[in-house]
Amino acid sequence: LKGLLHQNYNKKSVETLFQEAENERMQILTLVQIGRLGKASRFFIVSVQLSFSFLYLMLYLVSRKTAHHFAEALEEQGIH
Repeated sequence: LKGLLHQNYNKKSVETLFQEAENERMQILTLVQIGRLGKASRFFIVSVQLSFSFLYLMLYLVSRKTAHHFAEALEEQGIH
């Protein structure tokens, strides 16, 4: 916490923090909407999440560097 308090922020870094906060807010709103879905929709979402997790794990085991680049690309898409 001390490091965050004494860090020098420029306009770009503050904008990035705001974008991250907006991204987190949208994820929370999405979770609220998921709470209102039926059982079939929830099952579909959980199935897709498990499939993605398994495929990402396989990618990570094959090539950690590629997996990290893929995660960075997903984060970048989440900001924009």
